[in-house]
Amino acid sequence: MWRRLSIKTVIALVAVALTWWVLARSFGVSGHDLKVIAYSCLRSNAVALAQPAPSTSPSVNLAHPKLLIVSFDGLRPDLALRADMPTFRSVLARGSYSFWARTTELSVTLPSHTSMLTGVTPARHGITFNDTQEGDYVKTPTLFAVAKQAGYSTACVAGKRKFVTLAVPGTCDFEWIQDEKSDRVVAQHAAEFIDLHAPDVLFVHLGAIDYTGHGPGWGTPEQIAAIEDADRALATLIDALKRRGVFDQTTMILSADHGGAGRTHGPDDARSRHIPWVIAGPGIRHNLDLTIFPDLVINTEDTFATACWALGITPPANIDGKIIPVGESEGELIKVIPSTGQVRRGGSGVGETGVAIKEDHAVVEKAHAGDPRPEGLSVRP
Repeated sequence: MWRRLSIKTVIALVAVALTWWVLARSFGVSGHDLKVIAYSCLRSNAVALAQPAPSTSPSVNLAHPKLLIVSFDGLRPDLALRADMPTFRSVLARGSYSFWARTTELSVTLPSHTSMLTGVTPARHGITFNDTQEGDYVKTPTLFAVAKQAGYSTACVAGKRKFVTLAVPGTCDFEWIQDEKSDRVVAQHAAEFIDLHAPDVLFVHLGAIDYTGHGPGWGTPEQIAAIEDADRALATLIDALKRRGVFDQTTMILSADHGGAGRTHGPDDARSRHIPWVIAGPGIRHNLDLTIFPDLVINTEDTFATACWALGITPPANIDGKIIPVGESEGELIKVIPSTGQVRRGGSGVGETGVAIKEDHAVVEKAHAGDPRPEGLSVRP
């Protein structure tokens, strides 16, 4: 590399010298002006030499899983259905989803996102504030931390500076966290990370929907326009994944931290607490509405647990989140416990009563027909 660099430097110096000579002979340029020109040429060449050339055909391990989580701050599920979101809907069609997922009881940005990325409730992770507190990091292991420990590269891109609380030093290889109201700008920074580094785990926060909700209000034409802009930001991220050659190995989770009503959001309001939850990628069932499982309640803490599952990581013990049954694996069974909504894994096909449970497409067909689901039914992931 040093040999190649020195050759390029020599070529640059020769070019500068020739330019100097031609200008001096032909146009009578002064010595001072020539020095300015020479400095500019050298600086331009130095910058060019320092920048790595973009890879047009990156070398990617296709067997290596990748994860992209996109949080649409303030996206109420019914507004996602009202707005024109072709990219969001394309992910929906090739994945599993619910528009009845729940955020934390607090239903505010930083505590809810912390639960999303740690798998535990605010009472356990301790982040109950919702403002920027530089240096006050979450103590509970985040998805970035467990992914780093498992050997994955990580990145965090967020449109609100308060997310520095989640970027614990040593857990994010790449980060861009600023107060930025344009989802387009946020997505461009995330796309640059994908183009240059292709991080294994990438979290992207888009804040414009929430910013607009606190202005004109939730459900206003202005917010619908912001939602549609956020969908274009999502398209920017997907385009970057495809350009980098990692789209087919990337699991995507799309969700939100809360909804809202009027010009605010908070606890004890269904319009704030319900959020969309979508997952798509390799090995994920297509076009599966997860409300087909009547006893399954999806909470934002489940994002962390399911993300770990998608990466092949065993989630930390005693978290509040659970793995959502979205996989196509034929060898695993998922059991939904009706009273708690908890999910248990096992490969025996035997329920808690010791009775073997037969599973086939007829079960799903019966559910669609409105037949009651046997209590404690196991379903394939």
